[in-house]
Amino acid sequence: MSESEAKQPPEGCKSMGMLEEQMQGYGLKTGSERTDTVEYKLFNKEEVLREVTSKGFYSAFHDFRDLISKYPDDDILVVADPEEVYGNNWVIYLNPDAKQRYFEERDLKLRERELRLMAAEDAASRQREEEEALANRVYEERPFVAQLYRSATADETSLEIEEDGVHSARPYLLRVSVTRRRDQFGKPATFSDREADHSGVVEFRQHKDPAFGELSRKVLDMGLQAAPGLSWGKADAQTQTLWHRRVNSSTQYAPRVAKEGEAVEAMRDPRMASFLKRARVLVEGALQQNEALDVLDDDLAGLGDDDVAFGDQADTRLKELRSFTDLVFSKGRRLNALDWHPTQRGVVAVACGENMSFERRVEVMGQATTSYLLVWIFTDLIHPQLVLES
Repeated sequence: MSESEAKQPPEGCKSMGMLEEQMQGYGLKTGSERTDTVEYKLFNKEEVLREVTSKGFYSAFHDFRDLISKYPDDDILVVADPEEVYGNNWVIYLNPDAKQRYFEERDLKLRERELRLMAAEDAASRQREEEEALANRVYEERPFVAQLYRSATADETSLEIEEDGVHSARPYLLRVSVTRRRDQFGKPATFSDREADHSGVVEFRQHKDPAFGELSRKVLDMGLQAAPGLSWGKADAQTQTLWHRRVNSSTQYAPRVAKEGEAVEAMRDPRMASFLKRARVLVEGALQQNEALDVLDDDLAGLGDDDVAFGDQADTRLKELRSFTDLVFSKGRRLNALDWHPTQRGVVAVACGENMSFERRVEVMGQATTSYLLVWIFTDLIHPQLVLES
């Protein structure tokens, strides 16, 4: 952890750094890893001062010699800080009250840990007892007897449904009855075509199909529910579930063919004359536009270069602005991707891979190849700023 991110040590404590050799000499190491150390250790004050006098700045306690000489107790507490929360890997306690607070907090944590372990052991023991009781449970086979179902919330449900209904709180002031005469039922109806953009749902349009005449229903579809076979007297009652056969989603249709007299009557109809009168203007406009407009003419052929001055030759080719080449990582390689830096200008990243054909890539498929990601800046066109290898 950096010094800017490190926390301030507790009151009466200082952050203390030790090397591997120093920790080995003080007996603080418990393994080969960097964090394999003891939790804490008490050092004798007189021995520490003699070591500082003999070794000088080679001693880990050299920076704290003045504070150690003023320390009133005989034992100095040093606590490990493997995560380097306070900046270094150790913390030295130079105040008796701070040392006492540390041991009190440590004892409290140990007691809480013991309580958690005991609670976990009790829970595991209860679970084992429940599993053993479930495994040793004796089941008694009894026949199922059908009984009348009684809902525990039937009254509440009925009351809720009744409350959701609309009930009149006053007597009816007016009663209206709507009727229709019996002779108006079954009268013929006239249908007509309708455009698809109109509101409403229309499944099929009416059309006459001379291939089908009067059809009589010979097969009746019926839905039944599967149930066990029952017997009344000497007769057995059997049922079969409903089965829908799979059919293709298609529609069969035929063009409407008008009879000889129907075509003549339709042309003499005043509605047909009105329709032709309305459509004549639109049709004539469309036909005249097709004749006056050249549909094969190139609309972009007459466009020129607006920025070209008189007498200058137009230059529409791409010009090379800067060239970035590295003799080791990018020469002879294929540029697979290129992207600009999202915030800094003049910084670009280029992904360089092996320059292989498709057949060669198929042959080496599954084998590891080396690729590079080069980060260039416009101030240095020869050497890349960063080189990432994958």
